Amino acid sequence: MITVYTLPNCHSAKAAQEWLEKQQLPYTTQDMSKIPLTIDEFKRILTLTTDGLNELLATRAFDYQTYASKLESLPLSDALRLIQERPKLLKAPLIVSDSKLVIGFNRNEIRQFLPRSVRRLNLYSALLKAD
Repeated sequence: MITVYTLPNCHSAKAAQEWLEKQQLPYTTQDMSKIPLTIDEFKRILTLTTDGLNELLATRAFDYQTYASKLESLPLSDALRLIQERPKLLKAPLIVSDSKLVIGFNRNEIRQFLPRSVRRLNLYSALLKAD
């Protein structure tokens, strides 16, 4: 199952949800400002990153500017608790399945949630059009 972790008024999350609906992919949403990520959810998401927590942080957000120096000095467990209190420290949306993670909405990256057979069919169709 795909989960879309969102924040209020996140246009990228809305675009991701529209894309998932158009592709008829089942998903659930979770507003991180109302229901913060649990430590276990964080750990699962962190296993899907290539750059760990830094990959998930919204470095241009006001909250990040406020807490950046503090985050750098905290142990991971304390940093995760701070993020639970301040979810705007995270990029949104976080689109997660058992083995896949897309941060933000990117039309090319989100395609990884399509079944392999659909991706192959789309590739085959595109190759035929190119000939």
